[in-house]
Amino acid sequence: MIIMYMNCMRDRAISRLNSSLRRVTVLLGLLFVLSLHSLEAQIVSSRQPLGWDSGGGLRTVSELPTLRMPHFDTDSARMAMEAEDLKSNRTFVFAHKLYANVDIIREGRRVDMADRTAWFYRVRSKGAESLNFLFEDFHLPEGGLLFVYTPDMKRMLGGWGAVNNNAANTLPTGIINSDEVIIECQAPKGATTPRLRLTEVNHGVRHIHIAGEPRFGSGPLKTTTCAPNVACLPELTRLSQSVVVLAVNGTLMGTAALINNTRNDGTPYLISAYHVFTRECVSFASMEHLAKTVVAFFNYTSPTCSGEVRGTEEQSVAGATLVGVEPTSDAIMIKLNSAPPRDYSPYYCGWNAEEAPQGQFTNIHHPRVLPKRIGVCNRAIRIGTTDGGSPRCPFEKQRHWVIPGWDIGTTQPGSSGSPLFDKDHLFIGALTGGSSECHAPQNEDYFYAFSKLSRLGTPGSTAIMKALNPDGGSAQKCEPFDPFSSGGRLFRVSHISGLHKGDSLHHLLSNIERDKLLNTGNDINAIGERFVLSQGTEMAGFYTVLRQKGAEVSDQPIKYAVYTKNAPAPVLEGEISLKKLVTYTTLDKEHSDKKRSPAPYMEVYTPFPTPIKSDAHKEYLIALDIKSIASSLTPLAQEKSGERNTLYYRRGDTWEPASRMSAPFAGGAALWIDPLLTSKETSSLEDEETIELFTIKNSYANNIVISINRENTGTNQTPSTLEVFDLGGRRLYEKTFTTPLLVLPREAFEGLGVLIFRVRRGGEEESVKAYFPAV
Repeated sequence: MIIMYMNCMRDRAISRLNSSLRRVTVLLGLLFVLSLHSLEAQIVSSRQPLGWDSGGGLRTVSELPTLRMPHFDTDSARMAMEAEDLKSNRTFVFAHKLYANVDIIREGRRVDMADRTAWFYRVRSKGAESLNFLFEDFHLPEGGLLFVYTPDMKRMLGGWGAVNNNAANTLPTGIINSDEVIIECQAPKGATTPRLRLTEVNHGVRHIHIAGEPRFGSGPLKTTTCAPNVACLPELTRLSQSVVVLAVNGTLMGTAALINNTRNDGTPYLISAYHVFTRECVSFASMEHLAKTVVAFFNYTSPTCSGEVRGTEEQSVAGATLVGVEPTSDAIMIKLNSAPPRDYSPYYCGWNAEEAPQGQFTNIHHPRVLPKRIGVCNRAIRIGTTDGGSPRCPFEKQRHWVIPGWDIGTTQPGSSGSPLFDKDHLFIGALTGGSSECHAPQNEDYFYAFSKLSRLGTPGSTAIMKALNPDGGSAQKCEPFDPFSSGGRLFRVSHISGLHKGDSLHHLLSNIERDKLLNTGNDINAIGERFVLSQGTEMAGFYTVLRQKGAEVSDQPIKYAVYTKNAPAPVLEGEISLKKLVTYTTLDKEHSDKKRSPAPYMEVYTPFPTPIKSDAHKEYLIALDIKSIASSLTPLAQEKSGERNTLYYRRGDTWEPASRMSAPFAGGAALWIDPLLTSKETSSLEDEETIELFTIKNSYANNIVISINRENTGTNQTPSTLEVFDLGGRRLYEKTFTTPLLVLPREAFEGLGVLIFRVRRGGEEESVKAYFPAV
């Protein structure tokens, strides 16, 4: 926040203030493009491949039957992809498609064990930055599993089980950063033989993960420095959970939105842009095939406003069926083969088909396949025309919303298909393309108009609207849908404060050296974070944030346990798998491989096999076994004032608070372990911290942003009132608004000295002083 001391002001300054403020009120919606590499797709088992076990029958990789993909001109392919980046249609192309026809069961190496049978097959596409695959004729028996992993057994996708069987008999995979993999399929003895045919191998030509990402502001991320992370605006968290990254056909990436229908039945429809799937005008059958190749990644979001922590990449659903396409509007809707589970905290956005939606307008997207970012337009939008489409299916005139420029944010390749929301956070269109940049936010972007699509009456548009309004009638709006609002919705609860402010982690956290945090004595065996759960509260899993030191991410699992406060034995034990954390390979000047960690800070999500349900008002500790934490990794902690403490050390069978130990903290502390709970109310801190009602942000171009730090989604929004006073108590400005952001021109405040900003919302009220010196 901005703390200020004041000079006197003149009446003409008041006039200038009101004149400027009349023109601006903006809602910020953050869109940040996802970098997918070892993203795990579908709903998977926690079991490990048999090939990782010395008794699993896999001796050397050279024993395995191998498919070696043909060479192609990667330089030409890369240049063609980079040329696509310069076009107005903003998809991100990263891979080159190669075709195969391998029956893994018939052609793989079969190994019979006492209780299971496994088939192994090797695939290599030399020089690939990454690989992903499409399996057809896919069917697994109950108890069957499928894995894809690197020969060094450091990275893995899967294991997919029978729950992933579907009517289309297809399985597209996520992306693994390697040019060589082993495919392992296994089934229990006596079970039906699996079916598995490899038909497509997608050779990654370009990295979709940038070293050090998502910390922006330098290097290749300069183009998105103007677009804030979703974590900067906690009030948009729920809305952002409707936005996903799409990988299509193994080669293209864009953005889509999970959208509700008028029955509120949780049918998992995704709405996006046609050109995210193909740049050509193709048959319905071809589009049906492309829908089968979809992998949708949920919750790829940095937990920090600063963007220094890369979000978890483990929540995805693969495969879909086509609902409807309207290529001349650039619209498409698909239905996922399975609904996103509760762990994903899914949110189905509502929609507005009226012809004059009201702003502020918010865009949430994944530019350049990065974690979600937000864009905000506070200006009037209009219907217009954009070039594009294919020669056989050009975009029709007057089908798109024209964004005349962004007050906050921009779009980039990878943003295509991302939703545009009105002031009530209802879907009104999806991104086709444009020319906005951080250095040119005034350039126009184009979103197809959902209002126009709903009135076309073509076969494709009719199919989309029939799915969204299955009972017919004249509905022009549909409210959002939270499938777990009546019970069971999961909240991420954290004791780390200030993550929404944009401060660096070096400033927010203690940055304690590993030896001081973990080497507190030979008799200390675990470090844990304490939470107090009310009776009936469920805990479904937890996030852990770690700092990486050194060149390579350890694949050594970390042992965890969940205890109740005074019980010697744990309620639950397990391992935090680090094999989904990505390393990528680059070439140094001597052309030798070097493994690099993607970022110094990493987040890992660990689901529990079965949620823990508290049978009383009870204290729980989520603990990490200190000896199992690799020397290159350090859990993150934050010091707290006085005796405020939730971090505990385990000595034998006894837990001791960090606040009562001489080192490493002067007072209390919190460990960055965030559980997923069915209630966000805990009483873990003696003096529970609460997030401020509002924050003043002073870092967006020429604007001052008033950010309301409360969830406010749908048409029944709680209004907020901002008042600005001088130190003499004279009110200079007043504005009531329902949007999460109010964007004000900085020039209106310059030279006015110390001002008091007061916000009232519901029963809350908060005041902040800010200083605006003369320029």
